[in-house]
Amino acid sequence: MRITKLRKERGKTQQEMADLLHTSLDNYRGIEKGRRNPSLDLLVTLSDTFNTTLDCLVLGRTTLADSRRVQRELEDIISQIGRLKDSI
Repeated sequence: MRITKLRKERGKTQQEMADLLHTSLDNYRGIEKGRRNPSLDLLVTLSDTFNTTLDCLVLGRTTLADSRRVQRELEDIISQIGRLKDSI
């Protein structure tokens, strides 16, 4: 699940996350496994903690602006590679 991935990327344990969210370890584990649905307040705290949007956290997608920015960056990189290739 996305929550597990985000937690591990930040080097946090499940217990640390449960403490941070003021919930039990059992409840937090249930949320990570998808067996329990977090409250909206808890989702907001999670998105804040992980510095991500609710949309990304819940649905797994980035915002349209992020997607466009990434696309522009990739186009710039491809263009630079093309110029390098032409100069060789």
